Amino acid sequence: MNQVNEAVTLSEIVNIPYHCLRRTGDNMRTVNPSQEDDQKLIANIRATGAVLQNLVVTPLDDEEGCYGVNAGGRRFGAVGVLVKDGVFPDDFPVPCRVQTGGSRSAVSVAENLKAAVHPADEFNAFKKMRNDGMEVATIANHYGISEFQVHQRLKLAQVAPMILNAYRRGDIELDTVMAFTLAENQKAQTALFKDLGGRCLAWQVKRALTNETVRSDDRLVKYIGLDAYKDAGGKVLADMFEDYDHICDFELVEQLAGEKLTKAAERIRKCEGWGDVFTTLERHFHVYDAYVRMQPDSVNVPDELNERIAALNTARDRICDEDDWSEESEDQLGKVDDELEAAEKERDGYRAFTAEQKNAGVLVATINHNGKVEYDRGLMTKAAARAAKSKENKASGGEETVATATLPQALLTDLGSHRQQIARVAMLSNPSLAEDVLLFALVQNVIGDYWNGKGINLRAESNEPMDERFRETDAAVAWAKAKSKLFLEFKSADGEAAQFAALRKLTPKRKQALLTFCVAACFETGLMREDESLNELIIETMAPDYAEHFRPTDAEYFKRLKRDGLVELGEKLFGAEFEERKKWKKGQLVTFFHDFFNKPLPSDLDEETRAKYESIRAHWLPDGFLNPAG
Repeated sequence: MNQVNEAVTLSEIVNIPYHCLRRTGDNMRTVNPSQEDDQKLIANIRATGAVLQNLVVTPLDDEEGCYGVNAGGRRFGAVGVLVKDGVFPDDFPVPCRVQTGGSRSAVSVAENLKAAVHPADEFNAFKKMRNDGMEVATIANHYGISEFQVHQRLKLAQVAPMILNAYRRGDIELDTVMAFTLAENQKAQTALFKDLGGRCLAWQVKRALTNETVRSDDRLVKYIGLDAYKDAGGKVLADMFEDYDHICDFELVEQLAGEKLTKAAERIRKCEGWGDVFTTLERHFHVYDAYVRMQPDSVNVPDELNERIAALNTARDRICDEDDWSEESEDQLGKVDDELEAAEKERDGYRAFTAEQKNAGVLVATINHNGKVEYDRGLMTKAAARAAKSKENKASGGEETVATATLPQALLTDLGSHRQQIARVAMLSNPSLAEDVLLFALVQNVIGDYWNGKGINLRAESNEPMDERFRETDAAVAWAKAKSKLFLEFKSADGEAAQFAALRKLTPKRKQALLTFCVAACFETGLMREDESLNELIIETMAPDYAEHFRPTDAEYFKRLKRDGLVELGEKLFGAEFEERKKWKKGQLVTFFHDFFNKPLPSDLDEETRAKYESIRAHWLPDGFLNPAG
């Protein structure tokens, strides 16, 4: 009879020494499972000291007393590893059933077609073992996994039965079950599961449970410490399936961080002698938005060093003034700049803030993305800086334009034209202000002092920039667009009397638009000056969005600065990040600044750096643009 068609017959279980067993080609398991699964099986057999499920074997014709393994190849292989490692002896007894009839391949197939245990059943099995009194370490050793993995399975076993059943049916994935472990109890889990309609995704569950939380690796949480937060009564939502937990009371975090930062900064302020301290929890706080930087005084600089710097500056000016500029000139200038930079860096080593500067200065304290305190020293509020500058100007009898003394006069003129264009556009959105400006100018002209400031040109002449380059700026385009929307049909009437009569019939809204446009056209300003308080008050009221209409480019701005000015700008905007670029030639610096302000940022920037750079691009403007409140 064909043995393949015979019924499979098996003996009772007998123990056969490991060295008498051989792997055969009838075993279906021709490739090993993943290494992790193998390790779990080996650990289980090592922990129990026995093979709990028998093998199926048949006698070998060519080796008396030996048997071929038809089913149970993985268990046989696991015992072999333990024998090789010296854990088990060579004659380790392996439970077997001897097949005496039927297909040996069929036995292998039948064993390997067994349904795998569903993970949800595995979770419950772990829970039952724990309830029966088995220690976590024992369970971990038994299954060849870590104790933390055991705790994860026990956590999953506590999820509401309704959710685990949905997982068994395939309605939800395992990561969704994991997300439900963030809920306080099974009642809350079930309620949320029903609210989400049953077939939900992990992100939907997490969003519902952690909507008003922050991660435990947030910079402020790092700063105060998780234990300090908990000691203050803060609640933590533990997540066993992520590298972080969820902090539920961020207001408490900010309160604790603010208190700790204030105390730390105050200690430094007193120790170093600063006049004031400013602390902020803002992540992307930029000191140039509210402060100006003081320059420390040079103390005991050697005369030889000062003389060398003076000589290098003279040589630099001579090269820059050459009419016939060549590559040789560029190379000479580069060498002089390098020597000058080295000398100035040496002189910087002699700089220190005086007691007077510290008393007038502010110590700014922030918290970086690593949860560490960063101190910025030598700052002064813009209001204090303006007051000091005004006092200095009065003492010297000068009227220097605010913070712009180092810029070329032609560039200052152009920047003033840009500022006036933008201010006029801003006034178009402030009709009530335009009416007040006009009324004030009329009063000053008719019943006041004609020579006092009036804010606008009462000769009613439009203050258009003379240079044709300003006819295509963003502000000029916005101005032209506003003008095109004015209702000017009354001007087509025959004669001024008829035109006036037609104007009187215009709606109040159209009259107001005409009045606002004409007042804005007559508005006079330039770069900010301390002696133009009326104009600056008007501009402050309008709060023009300068950055919307003016972005610095190579031709309009950066090429017109000296190399020293470019380096100073880089230090102001980027701080220590700019250190290596300070060695660049002027052409390289011009290209860098133009690309930074006018081209897309690199795609590989981290989140914090990108946010910082975007803020600089959106807010920085040349000195003299911002109004006194700026």
